[in-house]
Amino acid sequence: METIHLPDLDGFYLEDSYLLGFMAVGKDIRLNALFALNSDHPSFETPKDGEAHCYREGYILIESPTQIETKPGRTTILADPDGSLDLGSIELHKRPSGGYFLVTDWFEASFVTDNLSLKIP
Repeated sequence: METIHLPDLDGFYLEDSYLLGFMAVGKDIRLNALFALNSDHPSFETPKDGEAHCYREGYILIESPTQIETKPGRTTILADPDGSLDLGSIELHKRPSGGYFLVTDWFEASFVTDNLSLKIP
């Protein structure tokens, strides 16, 4: 799939980031995540003992999507050793024809929005 580089993703290592859940917030969709950060991210700190990356909780904010299509992924949600849910890794692509494509272990989604951002509160 041909995609466009998203500067907003600089500093995030999505392949080792994890989707924690999602919710509708008014007209927006918020995908809560545990982000793995690269050393060039302003919130980066040395990884904790036993961790491969610096992790920070945050979210992907999809503002006022005008079109959403979803396809289910795996049917079972896994639990991590600490009991928290693991909804899998994240891939996010911008299509040259417009819109975005999101792939997780749990679902795939295509959506059209003018504003998408990754946030760490």
